[in-house]
Amino acid sequence: YKEPRKLLKRVAKLVPIKQEKEGALCCGGSIGDLSLNYSQRKLISDAAMEILMKPAPDILITACPLCKKTFNDGSNVRVMDIAELVAERMDLPEPKLVEAEDAVL
Repeated sequence: YKEPRKLLKRVAKLVPIKQEKEGALCCGGSIGDLSLNYSQRKLISDAAMEILMKPAPDILITACPLCKKTFNDGSNVRVMDIAELVAERMDLPEPKLVEAEDAVL
């Protein structure tokens, strides 16, 4: 938990919530429990989104691709993977395009 938060603090303002780290919220889209039907997963997702949106974030960041998909479907804010945010915030020059005949393969 410590390393991703250190990284996020370098590229964004991290807004802590009560339900994080060991007590982190489930998105409800998990395939870890296939006994839940769609309605039950939706209840979990909606409850998590209500908590996550309470501090009115500009962006919701996750490291889980399933959470990104699930929260993106039910969110009115931008949902990003942590790597996407870091890449977006890096101050790097645009990559130079190389013509196919000049490329070394």
